[in-house]
Amino acid sequence: MTHRIDTPSPSDWDAFVRAHPRGHILQMSEWGAHRAAFGWRDERVAVTAATDEARILGGALLLFRPLPARLGTMAYLAMAPLIH
Repeated sequence: MTHRIDTPSPSDWDAFVRAHPRGHILQMSEWGAHRAAFGWRDERVAVTAATDEARILGGALLLFRPLPARLGTMAYLAMAPLIH
């Protein structure tokens, strides 16, 4: 089976998180939107089956924040990854 890396829609991602046994509020798209109000950038990344792009096999909500003095970017991954 081949896989793809995709950016799922917020509704598809949230349905996956809700259905996952280890799903957590810190992986919900609303949490990413909330953090964006405080200088973070959110990105949903998912691995899907190449034959069924709607079926998420695993993934994570990643949060990024620029470091001071242009030292780079910090990435944060809470309560993840979620894998079926």
